[in-house]
Amino acid sequence: MTVWRILRKAGMKKIKPTYKPGLTKEMRVERLRWYLDYKDWTLEDWIKVIWIDETAVVVSYRRRGYRV
Repeated sequence: MTVWRILRKAGMKKIKPTYKPGLTKEMRVERLRWYLDYKDWTLEDWIKVIWIDETAVVVSYRRRGYRV
């Protein structure tokens, strides 16, 4: 507990480490294909698109976080 208090006073806190895997070759090919399909669209074309926010679902989430 003492060490924890000292670290907190020093401005340190626990955070969740982030991990983002890089793009695979297939993902890069898909992104390029998507770009080539839509690169010539005009503003009028893009106005007709319905945009949504995606929600991430985390399985086995640890509520207290991780100490790094």
